[in-house]
Amino acid sequence: MSPTSAAMDPLFFGRPDRQLFGAYHPPESERARGTGVVLCYPAVPEYQRTHFAFRKLAVMIAREGFHVLRFDYAGTGDSAGDLSTASVGTWCEDVGQAVAELKDLAGVRRVSIVGMRLGAVLAAAAVSGGLAVRDLVLWEPVIRGADHVEELRSVNARKLAKFRIPVRAAPDEILGYAVPSLLRSQLAELDLAAFGTSNAGRVLLFVGQSRPEYTAVSKRLRDRRGRPGQVRVVPDEAGSRGEGVMLSTRILQAMAAALGEEA
Repeated sequence: MSPTSAAMDPLFFGRPDRQLFGAYHPPESERARGTGVVLCYPAVPEYQRTHFAFRKLAVMIAREGFHVLRFDYAGTGDSAGDLSTASVGTWCEDVGQAVAELKDLAGVRRVSIVGMRLGAVLAAAAVSGGLAVRDLVLWEPVIRGADHVEELRSVNARKLAKFRIPVRAAPDEILGYAVPSLLRSQLAELDLAAFGTSNAGRVLLFVGQSRPEYTAVSKRLRDRRGRPGQVRVVPDEAGSRGEGVMLSTRILQAMAAALGEEA
C-alpha cells in the first residue's frame, strides 16, 4: 500500500454561506484512539508545494490510530469563496470549525492541531482565542508575518527575473495569486510570539534546522502547565525541498510519533 492510498472521505462542512472542503482520514480500526488531529495547511502560495506532504502525513497519523481531518481555508483550495473575501480572522475561525467538525464526525473529545508555516500561526491564533487542544504542533512556523510576506515577494521577483522578456507582476500578485492588499497587511501584522497558547496541553515546534528565532519564540509559547514550547530539530533529507514540493519524510515520521506520546 502506498503512503497516500489509505481510506479518505471528502466532505464539506461549516457555515452554509462559507462551506469548507475537508478530507477525513479514519483510523486503522485495530489501533483506533479516541483522539483526533486537524491539519492546517500553509496558505497560498505555499499550499501547492505542501499538499502531497499533508496527504502523506494524514495517512501516517491515521495508521497510528488517530482520526484525521485536513481542510482548505475559506477562499482557498476547494472551499467556497476566493481570496478577495478572505481574512486572517476568517481563517482562524475556520480552524475552530475544523476542530468542531472532527469532534462531531468522529465522536472524539480530544483534538490536536498540526499547522505548517502560516498554518502554524493561524493554529496558534485560534488556540490563543480560546480553542482548547491536546497538542499544538508548529511545523516550520512563520515567526513574523512581515518577514513571510517579504520572503514571498522576493521569491516572486526571482521567478519573474528568469523570463527572457521582462515581466511585471500585477500590484496584488504573489507567485501567481492575487492577494488583496488588506489580506497582505493582515498577514504582515502577525507575530507568533504574541499569541498565548495556554489552552494547549503541549506546544511542539518541528523544524529542519536550529535557528535562534525558533528557540526565542518557543520560550514565549507556554502550554497550560506553564511549560515552554519544545523545539525538535529533524534535519531534512537531501533534495526534500525544491520549488515544486516540500517533503521531508523524517519530519513527518517524527511528528506522527510525537502525537502518539503520552497517549
